[in-house]
Amino acid sequence: MGIGLIFGYTLQGATWLVLKTEGDLQQWSRRMAHYALFGVLAFILLISLWQFIVPPSVTLWDAFAAPLSHQFLLIGTMFLLPVIVIYVIWSYWVFRGKVRGDMDYHAE
Repeated sequence: MGIGLIFGYTLQGATWLVLKTEGDLQQWSRRMAHYALFGVLAFILLISLWQFIVPPSVTLWDAFAAPLSHQFLLIGTMFLLPVIVIYVIWSYWVFRGKVRGDMDYHAE
């Protein structure tokens, strides 16, 4: 699982750099995104072919959580999911645009 997570985060970071940069760094990020995508797809294929992760003796009803647990998670999700979505939209709005090499941080 850890290897797939590493490839996934590498893909996310590389595609972010493709969106936010220009020139050589953008081309390098594009190449890394292709490698990371190949790693993610290979990991998904490996997981989908591995059919015996759960023993056949365990049924869906044996693995099912109590209804009270599901209600607790549903209520928590109803409150937290809108907060997370609003924060993600706000952060994308704040950090929109490309980063260029000629831009500097100007402290006052």
